[in-house]
Amino acid sequence: MKTLVARAMAFAKKEHKGHVDKVGKDYFTYHIAVVADRVKAKTTDPVAVATAYLHDVVEDTDVGLDVIRKEFGDAVADAVGMLTRPTGVPYAEYIAGLKASDNETALLVKLADLATNLSTPDSIPDTLVKRYKKAVAELNG
Repeated sequence: MKTLVARAMAFAKKEHKGHVDKVGKDYFTYHIAVVADRVKAKTTDPVAVATAYLHDVVEDTDVGLDVIRKEFGDAVADAVGMLTRPTGVPYAEYIAGLKASDNETALLVKLADLATNLSTPDSIPDTLVKRYKKAVAELNG
């Protein structure tokens, strides 16, 4: 039987197959796995690491939160739900809601996600760099 983390990694790899990042690199390898590695550097909690692998699945694929809940449990689904920005919600409002949630797993994964995005600032517009830096400051504040 595969562990929670191994199942989440395999699921995310399958769901993000064919996706590329802003510079055309494999999205799973150059974003999802990097976020998961950043989380692994901070904790051994399998819920946090599984959430890191799954953090973009609901936002970027046809997979619903109900599937995440069924396959990976409430703790992972709750964190992934917090990390999934609802359509039409302004980014600043999304970040404020994430901070107010006190979901430590979601906060840890979002900070790893932001750090990963900011690790290649030349590959994203200056407006996103500023937005991400502001979000990091708010989540750490």
